Amino acid sequence: DHFIADMRVMIEKIRLPRILITNDDGIDAPGLELLTEIAADIADEVWVIAPERDRSGVSMKISLHEPLRIQPRGARRFAVAGTPADCVALACHHFLKPQLPQLLLSGINTGVNCGDDVNLSGTVGAALTGLMFGIPSIAISQSCLSRKDIRWDTARAHIPALLQTILQQGWRKDTCLSVNLPDADPDRVSEVAWTRQSSKNMGGLRLEPRVDLREGDYYWLAFEREKPAHNDNGTGNGELAALKRNQITVTCLSLDRSVHPGRQVMPLYPDAAP
Repeated sequence: DHFIADMRVMIEKIRLPRILITNDDGIDAPGLELLTEIAADIADEVWVIAPERDRSGVSMKISLHEPLRIQPRGARRFAVAGTPADCVALACHHFLKPQLPQLLLSGINTGVNCGDDVNLSGTVGAALTGLMFGIPSIAISQSCLSRKDIRWDTARAHIPALLQTILQQGWRKDTCLSVNLPDADPDRVSEVAWTRQSSKNMGGLRLEPRVDLREGDYYWLAFEREKPAHNDNGTGNGELAALKRNQITVTCLSLDRSVHPGRQVMPLYPDAAP
């Protein structure tokens, strides 16, 4: 279902005992610093447990074959030599046990996370990991045309009211939320739209072979982007369509990725004799 909420209409401000912050851009990323500042205004304790470097594109990867080394970065702040999902696992099973946080916030990611992106995003992967551990979790991403030109003022202006709106309205317990802010000036954004995951927006992968200074072969992988289908196959209630309207999108995502078929049984080899 699709509906619009006015973020200016709020009841009494909600404050939480404890919030966990992580991301996939790394602990020194400006989006994480901004989200930490915002969380400090609505929580008694803010814990930051994030990767020591950029770990974009790792989804829900858990490091089973490497040790997780931790560097303290101040009070309730730790850099982890691991993935966003590793950070959530460490928080739940070590740092914050047995008093788990009332909310996990992942981000603010540099760039949009919708359509096919959610299957690879470490930002969304952290929120799904939080859901797996029973923590209400929200992934937040700021759309941008260039990683060198990001409208952090838009996130700064609207995320505080957005979080209050979401916390007051609530969401399904078996889902986490993926939030995307449009690439627009703050005064051009006034609404939040509950949306569906968008249709395909990734064309595939590009592989570029190179040779290093010691004549060794290596390769770079990069995503091939398709022109976004802003109408989302005519429905108008997908993330890309809402972002095109300069609305903030909120999408419920589940750990259950199955699509229930119309038929319950079908032959594996249709032409085979019975």
